[in-house]
Amino acid sequence: QSQARRQFGFPQAARLIGVINQIAPEKGQAELIEAVARLANQFPDLHLVLAGKEHGGDQFIHSLKALAARLGLTERVHWPGFVTAVPQLLAA
Repeated sequence: QSQARRQFGFPQAARLIGVINQIAPEKGQAELIEAVARLANQFPDLHLVLAGKEHGGDQFIHSLKALAARLGLTERVHWPGFVTAVPQLLAA
């Protein structure tokens, strides 16, 4: 787990949740960011990983990053992009 977290740049002590899928409005990433914001005070070590390639350009991912920033989650949302090393990511 430590090696996988180092590989992706995730904090060693973080409680990670995340998804590996296409970055697209219908996939619910915005709702997941909002859910993490609601849980942030209760779980100060909670981090979110959103892995995947954006469908149709990078406009949507920019809006997700802006949402994370507005909610104070910039340091707690991780964007590894398209991942081919899925087993390693899941090990993190």
